[in-house]
Amino acid sequence: MATTQHQISHPAQVEPKGSKFKSFFTGGNKKKQIVLSARDAEILAQVKKRAKVLDTAINLGFAKIGLDPILGLIPVAGDGITLMIAMRLIHTAQKADIPKSLSHQMYFNVLIDFGMGLVPVVGDFADFLFKANRRNAKLFEDYLYERAAEQAAEAELQAAANLRHQQLHQQALANFNGVNGGPSAHQQQQQQQQPAKKGWFSRGGGKDTVIEMGSPAGHVVK
Repeated sequence: MATTQHQISHPAQVEPKGSKFKSFFTGGNKKKQIVLSARDAEILAQVKKRAKVLDTAINLGFAKIGLDPILGLIPVAGDGITLMIAMRLIHTAQKADIPKSLSHQMYFNVLIDFGMGLVPVVGDFADFLFKANRRNAKLFEDYLYERAAEQAAEAELQAAANLRHQQLHQQALANFNGVNGGPSAHQQQQQQQQPAKKGWFSRGGGKDTVIEMGSPAGHVVK
């Protein structure tokens, strides 16, 4: 009997509203499945902490601000102080051996932030919205997790290759023994599957010696 299309079709699962929007900014649950090294995790914690102090430490209810926009209200000097702190954040991130391309991108964000802060009032508001340090912390975090994922995949492939190499070595050694008079790989497998033979004195182990009645003394019939 032919199966109808209605019977083999399955209803599509409806994704909850806002899930794509949330996963776009949070990266879904992929990061929860990846474990950073102790060094990278420690450096990431330092970078995120400094970025929070600079950009989102104070919760105003309707928005979060940090020292960066507050110090930016001080002409020139305030922007210079925040620039040095932002550069220090990048220097901390570089301890995790990040590529130069990432460092350049982080420097570029800081320079944009510094340039906007030099413009009175409007620049300070733009600086508040841009949040260069938070952007840099996010870039740094994404890179660390991507690198850890690549390293985990490479380690898995290497482990599989090592296991395959070990299996081939054992197979070649077994075949060599078979050619030179030793048990081959197939014979070794059969020997492992066969039960152990019973001894001479065990039940059914061999023929018992019987002395036939009426036979001459000392005559033994096997």
